[in-house]
Amino acid sequence: MKRLKISATIGVNEGFFHHNQYDTKDIPLLVQSLCQKEYDNSGIYVSFVYNESLAIYLESFGCPKGGEYTFTLETIATPQIDDLQKWKSSVLNIINECKTLLKQVTVFIEYTDVDVDYLE
Repeated sequence: MKRLKISATIGVNEGFFHHNQYDTKDIPLLVQSLCQKEYDNSGIYVSFVYNESLAIYLESFGCPKGGEYTFTLETIATPQIDDLQKWKSSVLNIINECKTLLKQVTVFIEYTDVDVDYLE
Protein backbone atom coordinates (compact mmCIF):
# COMPACT_ATOMS: atom_id res chain seq x y z
CA MET A 1 0.00 0.00 0.00
CA LYS A 2 1.15 3.56 -0.69
CA ARG A 3 1.78 5.69 2.40
CA LEU A 4 3.54 8.93 3.30
CA LYS A 5 6.81 8.84 5.22
CA ILE A 6 8.13 11.95 6.97
CA SER A 7 11.71 12.27 8.16
CA ALA A 8 13.20 15.24 10.03
CA THR A 9 16.80 15.84 11.06
CA ILE A 10 17.20 18.17 14.04
CA GLY A 11 20.34 19.44 15.75
CA VAL A 12 20.76 19.29 19.52
CA ASN A 13 23.17 22.19 20.09
CA GLU A 14 22.01 25.78 19.82
CA GLY A 15 23.32 27.75 16.85
CA PHE A 16 26.56 27.29 14.97
CA PHE A 17 30.26 27.35 16.02
CA HIS A 18 29.85 25.22 19.16
CA HIS A 19 31.54 22.12 20.60
CA ASN A 20 28.82 19.42 20.67
CA GLN A 21 28.30 19.48 24.42
CA TYR A 22 24.64 18.43 24.52
CA ASP A 23 23.73 14.98 25.83
CA THR A 24 21.12 13.37 23.55
CA LYS A 25 19.81 10.81 26.06
CA ASP A 26 16.76 12.92 27.00
CA ILE A 27 15.62 13.59 23.42
CA PRO A 28 13.36 10.49 23.16
CA LEU A 29 11.61 11.54 26.40
CA LEU A 30 11.12 15.04 25.01
CA VAL A 31 9.67 13.71 21.75
CA GLN A 32 7.40 11.29 23.62
CA SER A 33 6.03 14.13 25.76
CA LEU A 34 5.42 16.25 22.64
CA CYS A 35 3.57 13.35 20.98
CA GLN A 36 1.35 13.08 24.07
CA LYS A 37 0.72 16.83 24.08
CA GLU A 38 -0.23 16.75 20.39
CA TYR A 39 -2.55 13.80 20.97
CA ASP A 40 -4.21 15.59 23.91
CA ASN A 41 -4.72 18.74 21.82
CA SER A 42 -5.72 17.26 18.46
CA GLY A 43 -6.63 13.62 19.00
CA ILE A 44 -4.06 12.73 16.32
CA TYR A 45 -1.70 9.90 17.24
CA VAL A 46 1.88 10.24 15.97
CA SER A 47 4.75 7.86 16.65
CA PHE A 48 8.35 8.13 15.53
CA VAL A 49 11.47 6.07 15.08
CA TYR A 50 14.41 7.94 16.61
CA ASN A 51 18.00 7.67 15.38
CA GLU A 52 21.03 9.61 16.55
CA SER A 53 22.95 11.09 13.63
CA LEU A 54 25.64 13.57 12.62
CA ALA A 55 25.32 16.50 10.25
CA ILE A 56 28.56 17.12 8.42
CA TYR A 57 29.15 20.46 6.77
CA LEU A 58 32.00 22.95 6.50
CA GLU A 59 33.71 24.02 9.72
CA SER A 60 33.86 27.54 8.27
CA PHE A 61 30.03 27.48 8.27
CA GLY A 62 29.90 26.57 11.96
CA CYS A 63 30.13 22.77 11.99
CA PRO A 64 32.13 21.31 14.88
CA LYS A 65 35.14 19.23 13.87
CA GLY A 66 33.86 15.73 13.03
CA GLY A 67 30.21 16.75 12.62
CA GLU A 68 27.29 18.17 14.58
CA TYR A 69 25.19 15.93 16.82
CA THR A 70 21.70 15.60 15.43
CA PHE A 71 18.84 13.16 15.58
CA THR A 72 16.43 11.97 12.96
CA LEU A 73 12.74 11.33 13.54
CA GLU A 74 10.88 9.14 11.05
CA THR A 75 7.21 8.33 10.86
CA ILE A 76 4.92 6.63 8.35
CA ALA A 77 1.18 7.16 8.09
CA THR A 78 -0.35 3.85 9.12
CA PRO A 79 -3.51 2.52 7.45
CA GLN A 80 -5.50 3.76 10.46
CA ILE A 81 -4.80 7.39 9.47
CA ASP A 82 -8.04 8.63 7.92
CA ASP A 83 -7.09 12.26 7.32
CA LEU A 84 -3.56 12.48 5.95
CA GLN A 85 -3.49 16.30 6.05
CA LYS A 86 -4.41 16.43 9.75
CA TRP A 87 -1.83 13.76 10.55
CA LYS A 88 0.84 15.63 8.56
CA SER A 89 -0.05 18.84 10.41
CA SER A 90 0.34 17.07 13.77
CA VAL A 91 3.72 15.65 12.71
CA LEU A 92 4.87 19.16 11.74
CA ASN A 93 3.60 20.58 15.05
CA ILE A 94 5.80 18.12 16.95
CA ILE A 95 8.84 18.75 14.75
CA ASN A 96 8.38 22.51 15.03
CA GLU A 97 8.13 22.27 18.81
CA CYS A 98 11.40 20.28 18.87
CA LYS A 99 13.01 22.96 16.70
CA THR A 100 11.84 25.71 19.04
CA LEU A 101 12.75 23.97 22.30
CA LEU A 102 16.20 23.02 21.03
CA LYS A 103 16.74 26.54 19.62
CA GLN A 104 17.54 25.36 16.10
CA VAL A 105 17.96 27.70 13.15
CA THR A 106 17.05 25.10 10.50
CA VAL A 107 15.45 21.66 10.33
CA PHE A 108 15.37 19.43 7.26
CA ILE A 109 12.05 17.69 6.65
CA GLU A 110 11.79 15.05 3.94
CA TYR A 111 8.57 13.66 2.48
CA THR A 112 8.60 10.34 0.68
CA ASP A 113 5.83 8.30 -0.84
CA VAL A 114 6.57 4.72 0.14
CA ASP A 115 5.12 1.33 -0.64
CA VAL A 116 4.69 -0.60 2.63
CA ASP A 117 3.21 -3.77 4.00
CA TYR A 118 1.52 -3.33 7.36
CA LEU A 119 1.50 -6.56 9.35
CA GLU A 120 -0.81 -6.89 12.34
